[in-house]
Amino acid sequence: MLIVGRAIAGIGGGGIISMLQVIVTDIVSLRDRGKYQGINGAVFGFSTIVGPLVGGAFTDHVSWRWSFCECLMLCMIALLHSVYINVPLGAITVTSIAFLLKFPPVAGSMREKLKRIDWIGTPLLVCPSQ
Repeated sequence: MLIVGRAIAGIGGGGIISMLQVIVTDIVSLRDRGKYQGINGAVFGFSTIVGPLVGGAFTDHVSWRWSFCECLMLCMIALLHSVYINVPLGAITVTSIAFLLKFPPVAGSMREKLKRIDWIGTPLLVCPSQ
């Protein structure tokens, strides 16, 4: 169960990181793109170092079981955060984007648009590197 859960989390994390890069590339101008990619890289680097250190500290000084309690507590905090902060902000964001952000229509039929998608590269980009 832990292996399956880790695999699902890895695929989700790989998808989030890949899509974050794609979104920044599409939305942010070339001039500011490095700044945003740097911020995203700094957050990823910080969490890559701090997460295992906190888990190791719990394992060494309290008990390995506290690593799961830590995850449970963080999940509960994240759930409350999502319900009371992310959902209203997400609704405001989606509504704002729907009414205020106007992209020019992409030329071509649906078939031509689907031909432009890299169907092999996209899943490979999303798959975790572990």
